[in-house]
Amino acid sequence: MVEKNIASVPDVFNSAIRIQMLASLSVSPMSYANLKKVCQCSDGTMSHNTKKLKEEGYIDVKFHVSKENRDAARILSGSKIIPRTFYEITDLGLQEYKNFINLILKEYNKQQITEMQEKGEKNYEKDLR
Repeated sequence: MVEKNIASVPDVFNSAIRIQMLASLSVSPMSYANLKKVCQCSDGTMSHNTKKLKEEGYIDVKFHVSKENRDAARILSGSKIIPRTFYEITDLGLQEYKNFINLILKEYNKQQITEMQEKGEKNYEKDLR
């Protein structure tokens, strides 16, 4: 197994918005509106970043038409049924997100150990467990 370091992180993780999207989607699938609200971003930013995550295979995009929307369209003859967009993290996306978080934690712990060693503190490895 190859030792991973910060330099080996996929480009997907070079964006705070994409990291936030993956973090949110790792908890549960979300609608476009809810994901946009959580990430506090514009439509253009949503489009650009969800496209990148989809291209890399980290998320799936699903469309859903609610029963209420179908019923309203039937009542208002000729009205257009507009599906809602939902995003869901893929197995690959979840695994890569977990790898990224573990790598960040590992780097943080290394930094903490180095700082403790420089200060001459004893039992620094035990303190970080």
